[in-house]
Amino acid sequence: METERILLRHWKETDAETLFKYASDPDVGPRAGWQAHKSVGDSMNVIRTCFNNDTTWAIVLKKTGEAIGCMSYYTRATSNIPIGENDCEVGYWLGKPFWNRGICTEALMLMLDYCIHVKHFENIWADHFTGNPASGKVLEKCGFTDTGKLNRCSHLAGGNKDMVKVFKYNKQKMNMEFQKIYSAAGMMELIRKIGFLPLLNSGITGFSAEDMVDEDCKYVTFPEGGWDWPLWKWKGEIVTEMPCMYGKFFNKKAGFISREWWPDFCNYRRSKHPRPTDDSIEGAILYTLQSSGSLTTRELRAACGFGSNRYMKKEQRKACFDNALQEKQPTVKGLRGKFDSYLTQLEMATYIVTEDFIYPRDRHNREYGWGWSLLNTPEELYGKDACQCERTPEESCQRIFEHLKGILPDASDKQIRKMIE
Repeated sequence: METERILLRHWKETDAETLFKYASDPDVGPRAGWQAHKSVGDSMNVIRTCFNNDTTWAIVLKKTGEAIGCMSYYTRATSNIPIGENDCEVGYWLGKPFWNRGICTEALMLMLDYCIHVKHFENIWADHFTGNPASGKVLEKCGFTDTGKLNRCSHLAGGNKDMVKVFKYNKQKMNMEFQKIYSAAGMMELIRKIGFLPLLNSGITGFSAEDMVDEDCKYVTFPEGGWDWPLWKWKGEIVTEMPCMYGKFFNKKAGFISREWWPDFCNYRRSKHPRPTDDSIEGAILYTLQSSGSLTTRELRAACGFGSNRYMKKEQRKACFDNALQEKQPTVKGLRGKFDSYLTQLEMATYIVTEDFIYPRDRHNREYGWGWSLLNTPEELYGKDACQCERTPEESCQRIFEHLKGILPDASDKQIRKMIE
C-alpha cells in the first residue's frame, strides 16, 4: 500500500533504532495511549511482540526509507472500544517531525481502502483522547464522524485520566480534501481513484485540482515579474503518462477523465451532441484535425482559415483547409473570432481532446509561457475501442451520476447533472 510519499509495510527488526528515535519522544506515545520508549531494546521488544502481526504496519517515508509512524487495525477481540463482530477499529501515530504535513491522513486513507476493499469490514471505528484534538481532525478529513460518545480505556497509558472520543467512518461520505496533492504523480493517483477531476472551479466546493493541491503548488506571481504554477505544468505529464483524457468537458471548463470512465462519458455526451454535419464549421474543423493528425490550437486555427500561423508550414495549412472546403464546404467568412467557441463545443461533445502541451522556448531553449494544447481525436490517440460502450447512453449517464454522487455526497443533484450534461 503506497502513495507518492509513503508506503505501508510490516515492521522489521531493523527498524528498531528508527522506531526508538520517534517513539522515545514524550509528546508522541502518551497521546496514543502508550509510554515513551526508554531504549532501543524497548523498541525491539515492541517490534517482536506488539507489532509482530498481520494487522500492524510501519508508515515508511519513501524519500528516506525510514519508518516514521505506525498504522493498525483491531478486531473486536483487541479493540479499545466495544465494536461489532464484523467491525474494526483503526489506530495510528506519527513521529513529531512529520506532524501537520498530511502524511497521517494519507496513511489512514490507505488503511481505510484496505479495510473496506480487502477485509470487507462492515463498520470502521476510531477513537482519540479528548486532549488530542489533532487526531480528530485527521479522522474528520478521512470521512469519520464524531458519534458523541465518550469511552474510558483504563488499559491505555493515561486512560484513567482522560476519556476517548469515539468516531465512526461514513462509507457514503468522501471528503475531497482528505489529502493535499504535492506532485503530478499524486494527481494521477487521484484521477485514477475518482475518475473525474475538473482543473479549476467546477461549481462544486472543493471539487477541482486547484482546490486539492498543496499551497506551494498554487499560482503565484513574483515581485520582480513572472509567475509559477506547478499545477499548470503538471498537465502535460499527466495526460501523456497516465494516460487520461483532458479537455473542456465540464461546463466548458477543462478537466481530466480517466480511461476507465471515458467510454461511458463519451457514450452519453455524443448521444446529446451528434457528430457535426459535413457542411458545418465544426465539421470542417474536425475534418482538418483528422486529416492533419496532431495540431496545436493555433495551428488548427490557422489551418481552418481563422488566422495566420508562422509556426506551421504554409503548404500544410493551405492543403488542410482546402480539403475541408472541398469536402465539407463550410462558410467561415466573418467568423474568425468564434474559433475557440467552436473548438470548445467539439471538446464538450468528446470529439477532440488534448494529447499534450507545447510551449515556446527562449534563447536558452527553456520553456516559458502558458503554451498551447496539442489537439487530436480520442480515436486517433487510443483507437476506436476507447470510445465504445455496451451500455445505453441513459445507463451510462446514470452510472456516472451514481459514481459522482458517491464521492460528492454534499453536492446537489442539479450540480452533478450540470457536470454530466
